[in-house]
Amino acid sequence: MCLIVFNWQPNTKRMLTLASNRDEFYARPSKTAHYWDDKPNIFGGRDLKMNGTWLAVSRDMRFSAVTNFRSPNSQTHLRSRGEIPYSFLTSNTNATHFAQQIQKDEFAGFTKASSKIGFRYFIEVVDFKTLKPKKEIELTAKLIESVLTEIPGDNSFLISRYEVSNQLYNLFLKSTSNQKYTSDNSLWTNEMDYSAVIENDYTTHPDYSNHPIVNITKEGAEAFCNWLTEEYNTFPKRKYKNYEFRLPTGKEWELAARGGLQRSPYPWGGPYIRNAKGCMLCNYRPAKDRWILDIGSTYLVSGITESELRDAAAQDGLLITGPVNSYHPNDYGVYCMSGNVAEMIADSNITKGGSWGSLPYYLQITSSEPYKGASPYVGFRFVGIAIGESETQ
Repeated sequence: MCLIVFNWQPNTKRMLTLASNRDEFYARPSKTAHYWDDKPNIFGGRDLKMNGTWLAVSRDMRFSAVTNFRSPNSQTHLRSRGEIPYSFLTSNTNATHFAQQIQKDEFAGFTKASSKIGFRYFIEVVDFKTLKPKKEIELTAKLIESVLTEIPGDNSFLISRYEVSNQLYNLFLKSTSNQKYTSDNSLWTNEMDYSAVIENDYTTHPDYSNHPIVNITKEGAEAFCNWLTEEYNTFPKRKYKNYEFRLPTGKEWELAARGGLQRSPYPWGGPYIRNAKGCMLCNYRPAKDRWILDIGSTYLVSGITESELRDAAAQDGLLITGPVNSYHPNDYGVYCMSGNVAEMIADSNITKGGSWGSLPYYLQITSSEPYKGASPYVGFRFVGIAIGESETQ
């Protein structure tokens, strides 16, 4: 039997929570929620036999679902009930009028809109409130110092706890001379089945303000570091004197990633990417083992598509990048040294740490991937290096 549960709290941050199940024969082919190739405006699961759906939403704020319980004796010559949500989402008819138009005896297992026959339908329009923009941050010495951590035993070497976020990078872009370093969000196009939302919103929408900046060049990352150095040194009440910010070298990056653990392949210390409870410890591409042939450029078993491989990425809880403070930090308090985004290195044309699109091998501290320019998989963090004697006050 199918069930749909709603938790509607309009005055809270999470206004609507919806949970449902689909009761169907195992032999019925279907696909989990995704943007449809033939109807990119619709997001939902898909019945691959009849091309209908049991629950879906559209980008113009229409929602439709059906619930039913299975009957082996259903009349196969009638239309599939999955057409009802599909037809509503692709029409401009209001919910009440659409329900009145449903024809008697037209759909299998359905004679009229009544719960007495064991079939219920629900069609509704949800009016979402516009998310209020978050308060813009102001660049201060305190803000910069809050993202830095000192490497134990060497106070001349600082490193950012986090990958540089969209919010922090956007402060850099406010300067007219820095506009040429804007991220190229068109690069998302080939990385998702339906990328329009991410292309439009990733660098500007409040939901992504704490996600790492991506799709920028190495020149943009270096210009950011130079800008941050100049800005920080203008603050009279700053903690660190005579410091400059730049990209880390490969050696510096590995030192910070290890967190004091000399022989561990990963920043968290263990030899596995899951902990004892089975929880994944970073944001990467957890492709099923049977899909992988090798770690080179051709690693897909015949018949497995890139789209299916991308769907598998959500097993770690994140489909693309995640907030820069995701998962647990290493023993130096540094986050996401493995996974989320691969990080640019100052002294070589490589990235370190792997990304949300990397296979497990590239998450190891000693591994690297070639840097090929701006990409949705590549971001950066910065280090602070004492130019002369450091002071605190």
